[in-house]
Amino acid sequence: MVLINMTDRWNCPFQGLGYFFTKPRLWGWAFLGIFIAGLLTLTVCAKVIAATYPHYSSFWPILRSLGWGAFAFVMMVLFVFPIIFNACFAKALANLLKREGYSVKSSFWSSFFSSVWVFVRTLKWRILWPLILLFTILMLPILIFPVSLLAANHLAVLESVDLVLSIFGVDANERVRWIETRGRDCLAVALSGSLLTFLLSFFVIGWLFWIPAIYCGVFLWIRPEFIRD
Repeated sequence: MVLINMTDRWNCPFQGLGYFFTKPRLWGWAFLGIFIAGLLTLTVCAKVIAATYPHYSSFWPILRSLGWGAFAFVMMVLFVFPIIFNACFAKALANLLKREGYSVKSSFWSSFFSSVWVFVRTLKWRILWPLILLFTILMLPILIFPVSLLAANHLAVLESVDLVLSIFGVDANERVRWIETRGRDCLAVALSGSLLTFLLSFFVIGWLFWIPAIYCGVFLWIRPEFIRD
């Protein structure tokens, strides 16, 4: 359990990646989610880029077209990824805890419906990031990729925090308060996750491990608050 004890907000995505590799029981659910989400995301982003791609070769219009594709990707992370990956990791992480002898205090359906309330109560970031991306595409398109990377990671962190807290039996209102009071910590995790995502992008299949690293990392980060190993 040294890995868990060494995990903090700045290294948890990296620790989560290592943890995921050492837990084959997580792989089935995770890769099922990755396959479904990846297929949907590639389809949507390809259609958006095809619809906005300029008919003439010019750097800035092409960059903006790719920016709209990045915007579509972040919208998928905002609206679609939580449904797919929360379902997959809720089952996988709950089973993992049960095998270690810990009781899981929340069912999938109760967690799902309470997460809708958490989603509504934490709308400020979910509204702010698309607005920031729109401004970046129109005014500073050169920054669209780092901004979209941070946006996607921050949104993924918010969802994974909500899921992990629900697994440990924290009710919706308390989860909202946790996210609000630990907002800077969540942003630090997102910054670390963005660096990890950038490094993973150098490998052909690196992006497959982005979401598992975030979910497992947040799990390791929050777990000591509820379980003393």
